[in-house]
Amino acid sequence: MAAQRTLIRTLGLGYVIIVVIANILGSGVYKKIAPMAAELNSSLWILLAWGVAGLITLFGALGNAEVAGMLADTGGEYVYIKKIYNRFFAFIYGWSLFTAIQSAAIASVAYVFAQSLNSLVSLPQLFPNLNDFSIGGIFTLSRSSILS
Repeated sequence: MAAQRTLIRTLGLGYVIIVVIANILGSGVYKKIAPMAAELNSSLWILLAWGVAGLITLFGALGNAEVAGMLADTGGEYVYIKKIYNRFFAFIYGWSLFTAIQSAAIASVAYVFAQSLNSLVSLPQLFPNLNDFSIGGIFTLSRSSILS
């Protein structure tokens, strides 16, 4: 009988590098520089904003790592919230992750992809009758605002 294989519960350096690069590229970090430059008008302010954002991100990652070290259990933030607070808050977190947090991240990656693809190949308009769609006069949907 063949030996049963087990799952190795470690990530190598190569996998970690791939995950980090995919997250950075997927979020469209290179698409954010132009609007920042247009608003801030100074490379010093842009570097300062990126530095502050990086510092906040580092604090969040270190805090997450500290909690992961104290509560060594599989399941990520859901399990941490469940153990620290209770099942109700973990339930709310799980559903908010599903309905808003992850879906917004996926939508932003899709938006950046559509912008980049439209700059290479002109995309056809799918719903022309939605050109002047408005929600209460506050939010308007137009092709120029989406793919410009």
